[in-house]
Amino acid sequence: MQAIVYRRYSSDEQGDGSAQTLEAQLERCQSFAEAQGWTIIEVLTDEAKSAFKGDHLRADADLGRFLSRLREGEFAKGTVLIADNLSRLSRRPVDEAMAWVHEVTGKGVEIGLADTRAVFKP
Repeated sequence: MQAIVYRRYSSDEQGDGSAQTLEAQLERCQSFAEAQGWTIIEVLTDEAKSAFKGDHLRADADLGRFLSRLREGEFAKGTVLIADNLSRLSRRPVDEAMAWVHEVTGKGVEIGLADTRAVFKP
């Protein structure tokens, strides 16, 4: 199965440690993918994009572009979007976060969380 890793940090203030933060997220996601037998085909990165404000879902953000590509049918069913933890994907109110998860999984893309090893399936 093909997988796409998503990693993010929230603000410019966090930028000083961004390389380490992003690398640690990537390593945990790679470990999860390897354990599941998934092949990583792409790594998406949003730097200084707040999930609380929804900045990471805007058109100029990698996760926002991912969603546009998903809506265009670019990803095969069974593709997995992996994040280190749920807070990397959303810090929005529960109803908004769940609507996003349902949209992604409704298009046949699974969501994997490296920290809990949970996988949300369609």
